[in-house]
Amino acid sequence: MEVLIDGAMVGNAVYGQPRFDVQQVYPQYNNLNAGYRFVLDTKKFSNGNHTLTIRERGKNNRVVTLSNVPIVIANH
Repeated sequence: MEVLIDGAMVGNAVYGQPRFDVQQVYPQYNNLNAGYRFVLDTKKFSNGNHTLTIRERGKNNRVVTLSNVPIVIANH
């Protein structure tokens, strides 16, 4: 899963994190480790409004994009 800030690639989220809540809601999914993890170093960005884009490529090569999610960075 690619993570982009303001259209620039900043890294990849790691798949396989524990998500017991997903298992409880979707037991048929049968995957306790369905979560992703990504740590964004906000100090690399200016304070203020930015856009977050998440892009995932499935095993079938289909790309799903969650784009232009507004975020606010406030480094103190």
